[in-house]
Amino acid sequence: MSYCSGAVLSLALLGLAGGAFAAEGVKGANNQISLSVGKEKISYTETADGNWFNSENGRINQARIVYTLQGDFAGVREVYFQGVFGYGKGRTNYDGALMYADGSTTPYQARTRVTNSDVGIRLGKAFGLGSRVQLTPFAAYDYHQWERDLAGEDDAGYKEVYDHHALSVGLLGQLALTDRLVASAWASRGKMIRARMEYEHDTTFRLKSKPVTSWGIGLDYRVNEQFRVNAGYQENRFSYGQSPVESGMYEPDSETRLKSWYMGAGYAF
Repeated sequence: MSYCSGAVLSLALLGLAGGAFAAEGVKGANNQISLSVGKEKISYTETADGNWFNSENGRINQARIVYTLQGDFAGVREVYFQGVFGYGKGRTNYDGALMYADGSTTPYQARTRVTNSDVGIRLGKAFGLGSRVQLTPFAAYDYHQWERDLAGEDDAGYKEVYDHHALSVGLLGQLALTDRLVASAWASRGKMIRARMEYEHDTTFRLKSKPVTSWGIGLDYRVNEQFRVNAGYQENRFSYGQSPVESGMYEPDSETRLKSWYMGAGYAF
């Protein structure tokens, strides 16, 4: 059992103990719009023919807007919806090699300029267990884009843009610790769609799609009827498979792990 799956189960077991916080606690946390800021750690590794080729590591600044809604819709009770837009920007450390059109390479290290953009949508149905805990199975769509400018501090490098879509299923567990404080844990797993890498806005490499996994934990606190504060941690992990050869070049296998810490404030409705 994964760490987050165990956390979801623990929330459910604690909720069966009773209490009267679900309406104000859990549902209150699920009807708000919030803005959060934090740090995202990028860990990226490429391998060619099973051997290390290059890596990208570092922390960037990140901000995200989250809109969450729970209620009755079209005759269905306790429909859960969440929309997320995230954006990160900063510099990371590139260690590897430059590859040229003739297939030759040269060792290269740089402070890379990078940006991350994410869009996510969740749709599910909430189920109460006892009066303090809520479990929500959900389906999710996600889009991720990562742009890195390997020129760093000089003009020796080049630009690469990676992106993919993903469809996933997951489970969200929430526990009202008090009528003001709600703890949450979630996990999801899905299928990557249309993975690709664009080189210098010229050549596009079609990457093989592999599974994507995500999990996270969080706390949400109601300060008053409209104002809430939150904090949390999230981890996303995915891999790209080697592309076919394009213009005498190919994009090798890679693995990415993103770890995000954030805190913010929300307006409840």
